[in-house]
Amino acid sequence: MTRCVERFEDMSPIGRLRLYCQDDGDLIVEVIDSNENFAHVEFCMPMTGGGQSEHTHAALRHLMVAMAKDELLRKQTREHPNGAKIETSSDPAQDLQVWIARAGEL
Repeated sequence: MTRCVERFEDMSPIGRLRLYCQDDGDLIVEVIDSNENFAHVEFCMPMTGGGQSEHTHAALRHLMVAMAKDELLRKQTREHPNGAKIETSSDPAQDLQVWIARAGEL
């Protein structure tokens, strides 16, 4: 199952950072700005997935775990300028705790 964790940035109302970990270990980083525009990059699993950036991949996994821990401590909700409520999209807390433990970070 693909894992996703997302956090709002501190300097704009709805800008956020979203990371996905796919079943094969590849990591996708998305940056979403205040106008809902986004860009993404993908880092493949080193060795078995053809990834060429093993240290970057490891750092992104650590970032994803840190974001998951933040999400467990403080779920974020913001109001879109159109009035809609936006919540950070992440796995349920129980799933995050299991994922963090499996990542060896608890």
